[in-house]
Amino acid sequence: MSEVFQNAFQRKTPHRIPWMPFVGVHGGYLIGMEAKPYLQSADALYEGVHEAIVRYSPDAIPVVFDLQIEAEILGCQLRWAKDCPPSVCSHPFLDDPDRARVIPSIDQGRIPAIMKALLRLNRHHPDVGLFGLITGPLTLATHLMGTDLLMKMILDPDTVDKLLAFCTEVACAMSGYYAGNGAHGIAVVDPMLSQIAPKTFQRFLPQPYRSIFSHVRSLGCLSASFVCGDARKNLDEICKTNPDSLFVDENVPLAMLRDCAKTHHIAFGGNIPLASVLLSGSPELCKLAAAQCIYESDQIGFILAPGCDLLYQTPPENLVAIASLIHSVPYEQMGSLIAQLTTQLPKVEIQPYNAPDYAKQEDLTADIITLNSESCAACQYMVESVRSLMEERPDLPLQCHEHRLSEPTTVSMMKTFGVRSVPTLLIDGRILYESVVPTRSELLHIIDRMVREKKLV
Repeated sequence: MSEVFQNAFQRKTPHRIPWMPFVGVHGGYLIGMEAKPYLQSADALYEGVHEAIVRYSPDAIPVVFDLQIEAEILGCQLRWAKDCPPSVCSHPFLDDPDRARVIPSIDQGRIPAIMKALLRLNRHHPDVGLFGLITGPLTLATHLMGTDLLMKMILDPDTVDKLLAFCTEVACAMSGYYAGNGAHGIAVVDPMLSQIAPKTFQRFLPQPYRSIFSHVRSLGCLSASFVCGDARKNLDEICKTNPDSLFVDENVPLAMLRDCAKTHHIAFGGNIPLASVLLSGSPELCKLAAAQCIYESDQIGFILAPGCDLLYQTPPENLVAIASLIHSVPYEQMGSLIAQLTTQLPKVEIQPYNAPDYAKQEDLTADIITLNSESCAACQYMVESVRSLMEERPDLPLQCHEHRLSEPTTVSMMKTFGVRSVPTLLIDGRILYESVVPTRSELLHIIDRMVREKKLV
């Protein structure tokens, strides 16, 4: 692992900023493979990450970015797509909360393929920090029980405690498998942390997280917490569980993360936008976004990274441009580079979103703004909270639409309605839940009220 990467974790002044591209299924794109065969093959995983290392010159990189590995072994059925990780489409503990709980072994599911790829990457790229990514306990528990978990936090907290304790054991076991095969760091990826209130975090999560990070340290690995979505309300709570680092996406202002990390004396990383910059932008725009992150970070303890795992078709030239910036432009020159790039880039005008006339519609319209519900767990469960209610209550006068950030009209829609983060649920243009997945009873209560207000019954 490079010295510059280790220095960030020790909060030393670096000679340059370390760079950690979160290559997931984008590795498959680099070698011309769709997501499913890529995520099932040791050779493909090696070739994809190897190609990313050669092209993007990272200081550290994940071996795989897939939050369904453990869930699949534990009985969740998966829905596969061509260009993103699979999503969970069944929740085996929902109807059987006392289902037998067996920790996944190293020879189950897709774990053997991942470990083979890890060993091979370690041999051929000894200077690159290799991170094993494990599914955080709250997201894994939601995979196993579905969004009913949120209601059980209120009505049956003991059941939730037991399930989270099991998920913590799974996380520790997975950490051991990665560490035993040469991983330098373990990242606990838990997008659902951005969807709960601080009081809920304080009630259920501190002990599981402290246990995982303590275990990771005992294995001799660096630890990281990865959380996407608007996690501002829980940043301090996460830091109190003693990770070595915390990574966020563009929903969290980097200055806020920087100050929180400084208070807790940990490293921090992020938060180049995935869709609007890395996927859709030019190399110059990517350089500008990266330079702005670096400049705002004050450099101490900072690791430049995308907001989450790279979207499949992210243009390689955009990441090459960032790698070139990292290795050639010193921190002291970032301010002048930002000024130069800002004047050179054309100004992009966002056209206003043509919202329907909701008052004239004979039903309610639920619009859910997501990164992608097929690849983002928090987005998936926001969408699922609405669609599962519609399945249970077909009498509800409600239609539902998902709007992904990769779609051309979504950014203008966000601007029109004042949406600041994803996932967000709007009904008839009114923001109801922003980075908080609603419980079934909460959502039904609001919909029933809006039905009465609109006189649809």
